[in-house]
Amino acid sequence: VCEARACVGCNEVFSDADVAARHSEGCQPYLVKALKEDMAKHISELCAQLCSACIRGDQRGSDCQLCKKRLRKAQLEWHPDKNPFKRELATNVFRHVQALWEGSGVDDPTSSGRPERERAQQEEAERKRRRQAEQEEERNRPQSAEGSFCAMQ
Repeated sequence: VCEARACVGCNEVFSDADVAARHSEGCQPYLVKALKEDMAKHISELCAQLCSACIRGDQRGSDCQLCKKRLRKAQLEWHPDKNPFKRELATNVFRHVQALWEGSGVDDPTSSGRPERERAQQEEAERKRRRQAEQEEERNRPQSAEGSFCAMQ
């Protein structure tokens, strides 16, 4: 019987299942993937308990007491201070619960919870990259030699 296993995160192949299991405990890509899957699962479970208006973020000022009660319970359950051993997972789930509570809705449960900030950072990085490319292009442009003949004179 073949005991070979591949790490789910980095796809490295191990001949022994025990070695593969020990590797997976510390493999960063595996941990990130597992965190995103856990986060998506918990957010999906929460969203299954809420009405569609609350999930979309249309409940601002609404009188949806059942959803408010469930969101409040989720806030208490997923507060990072109450989950010291699962702090990163709790922080990400808590951000999504807060977004729902504030009426922002949840688009992608695997996102970081700060899409506006990320988008602004990406746009700023793109503008900076363009400026650098323009400056580099300006430096590489051939300069006209002094005293050259100009047809416009």
